[in-house]
Amino acid sequence: MALVLPPVIERELRVSARRRGTYYARFIAALGLLLFWLLIISTNSRSSPTRLGHEVYTAMGILALAGCVFGGFLLTADSIAEERREGTLGLLFLTDLKCFEVVLGKLVAAWVQGIFSLVAAIPILALPLLMGGVTGAEFARFILVSILTLFWSLTIGLVVSAFAQDARHAMALSFLLVVILAGVCPALWWAQKLTWNNPALDFLLWPSPWFALTKSFGNFFSVRSGPADFWHATITVGSTAFVCLASAVLILPQSWRSAGERPASQRKKLARATAIRSSRALLNLNPMHWLGLRDRRIGQISTRLLLLLALLWGSTLLLSLLFKNRVHELFTISFFILFGVHVLLKVAISFETTRRFNQDRASGALELLVVTPLPVGALLFGHQRAIHEQFRGPRRILIFMNVASIIFAGVFHQTLDMHWKDYLVFVETYCGGILVLYADVAALGWVGMWAGLTSPKQNRAVMRTIARVLLPPWIVILLLVFIQPNINGPGSAAFVFGSWFLFSLVISIWNRWVIQRKLLQRFRETLAQNS
Repeated sequence: MALVLPPVIERELRVSARRRGTYYARFIAALGLLLFWLLIISTNSRSSPTRLGHEVYTAMGILALAGCVFGGFLLTADSIAEERREGTLGLLFLTDLKCFEVVLGKLVAAWVQGIFSLVAAIPILALPLLMGGVTGAEFARFILVSILTLFWSLTIGLVVSAFAQDARHAMALSFLLVVILAGVCPALWWAQKLTWNNPALDFLLWPSPWFALTKSFGNFFSVRSGPADFWHATITVGSTAFVCLASAVLILPQSWRSAGERPASQRKKLARATAIRSSRALLNLNPMHWLGLRDRRIGQISTRLLLLLALLWGSTLLLSLLFKNRVHELFTISFFILFGVHVLLKVAISFETTRRFNQDRASGALELLVVTPLPVGALLFGHQRAIHEQFRGPRRILIFMNVASIIFAGVFHQTLDMHWKDYLVFVETYCGGILVLYADVAALGWVGMWAGLTSPKQNRAVMRTIARVLLPPWIVILLLVFIQPNINGPGSAAFVFGSWFLFSLVISIWNRWVIQRKLLQRFRETLAQNS
């Protein structure tokens, strides 16, 4: 007997089946993990099979869960909002479809691509079972956590997409919610544990899939509180996903009915934002530069968010001076906060730099700009200049945090019990972070333009931009940590961080050079092929 599905779910499944990305995603997921496994095996041949199997399983588990955490919401963050912008959402509600059928249709379409990638990666993830060091129960717990995390990430994107209008804001807000639940909550728990250590606040760890992954490992699950912590975390992650799914179903009718009231207020805000001080200034501006600076909201939001994170970072450093028995732990927290700020800013730039070209190509506005006397080079460099100016404030805040960290470590090196070799490693780390920041911002600008020009949707453009510029260095640092796990001295740490920064600079410079040449030489041809 044939399975009868609701029409919208059947339609979304057919669209996913015809999409090439559905097949490429699972192929890339399996191939990437296989290459990762082979590289770790070849560089750790002297380790015992049991220890090596556990290390490989941990590394690949972290990589796979990161894909579930950050890949899921990108598939759904703009799914419903896109239907609303194109005017097809109202047509769906003219039929006898229910709200939950529309939401489930979008969820199933994204779930297919995500779960296929996970299923393709499972045989590679199971290879450490043959090597030893990993039990079947431990592997089963990891699969449970991965499936729940993917469902959790997809539903977060759906609930934001149910009321968001713009793809950029939908993806940014989804990313922020994921970071809060997966990273900020555990960071708050860590901070309170180092200060007053209240066991009643242990629930802050439960919404994080990373905590569930950690407790799924055998050495953590086997302790007395391990099973309870694992099930608390998995139940909380699953419950959060169902709450998000139900919220999307409840929010969608209200947001759709009030959709007609929003453009008027948005047009007023846009009119105020696009007011030009003088006609002479407008004549002197590059049109693409002016378009890029017309809406500065993402830059302003990034500045405010970075100021809040800088306040948290500064508070952590001050607490390290007050609680001298916890100085090393609090200084480590400040280091990870600073690293997270770097990642947040680069992801925000990826959202913004892909938006203009992707939206203007879809609306046909980019073709109108191309037929004007404006040279292609002026158009591209104007957009790049707008991105740099829009994120100038956040970059300055981030550079200040890096320089202040160097000064803090130098002034209070005795409190931190830091020798001069350790201090040189910190100087290398923070100075390298500044260099990589400038290189990544430049590369993200050019790669984002190319991805926005060639991708049918902005969420795919963002994923392509991040995968090309930011993902390779993250994989390399994970490899370096597991290739050289015993970082027991300044020399080992300097090698790991130096190799990471060098590889990041090479990747960014290479991407900028290659994509800049492509855009300058093949812009009109590429635009014609993707229009």
